[in-house]
Amino acid sequence: LTSGRPMWQMPDGLRSELEATADLVIVKGDLMYRKLLGDYVFEPATSFQDLISYFPCPVVSLRTLKSPVAVGLEDGVAEAIAEQDKDWLTSGKYGTVQVSDPPTVLSVKSYATPYGNNDRMKEEDTEQGKGKGAEFIVTLA
Repeated sequence: LTSGRPMWQMPDGLRSELEATADLVIVKGDLMYRKLLGDYVFEPATSFQDLISYFPCPVVSLRTLKSPVAVGLEDGVAEAIAEQDKDWLTSGKYGTVQVSDPPTVLSVKSYATPYGNNDRMKEEDTEQGKGKGAEFIVTLA
């Protein structure tokens, strides 16, 4: 999990080991959170659970916001905070604790297109994770 790659590109051996042995992974810090999401910017109300459904075991993310990447917020929360503090996403004054217990993943496919051409996404029996430039398909059981 310490490579520079997004976490959905973790090696198969590590994925298998986490799936078989880990009851919970704790992801701490802004950098690790951004790696969970591939450092892509999604709408703040986008489901954290849906975006990291590729992860092979339950995850808790502990984070102080220091970058413009944030998901899992209720509708309107980001806008309400931004009215009071325009730098809220990067000031380090706010934080999140998010929990996900994803379903069983059958496969993960990632596409190397840094800033989006989602036209190449294929319609399949999949849950699709797409942000601004994020292109990956997670096939769930």
